[in-house]
Amino acid sequence: MVKLFGISGSPRIAATDWIIKEALRYAEEKWNAETRYFSVRGKKLAIRAIILRGLILI
Repeated sequence: MVKLFGISGSPRIAATDWIIKEALRYAEEKWNAETRYFSVRGKKLAIRAIILRGLILI
């Protein structure tokens, strides 16, 4: 089974939010995928990134 996790980094409910939800809906219908959606809208996040040999690790 395909599992997908959609993340919207936009602070607004707009095109980014819509297209991620639409892509997840399509995957559910086309491939019977299990999907989850997460939006950062209205949330305070602390992200610490480490750059190692050109890769960004979060």
